[in-house]
Amino acid sequence: MADQFSEITSESWFGRIGDSIKGILFGFILIPISIFLLFWNESQGVTIAKSLKEGAASVVSVDAATVAPANNQKL
Repeated sequence: MADQFSEITSESWFGRIGDSIKGILFGFILIPISIFLLFWNESQGVTIAKSLKEGAASVVSVDAATVAPANNQKL
């Protein structure tokens, strides 16, 4: 018969409370970071939307059959 080993561990009540408090503090640290990242992301979205709107306003429609040098470097 092979040798069998069992290891039993236990954690104290204060150890579990300490781990819970660490988790809560880590969550409180993540909240302001996530709020900052959300506002930063939204501001980037607004900037991109404004630039796309500006670009759409400066689009020049041309005929595909002819080439006009006046339309060079235009959208």
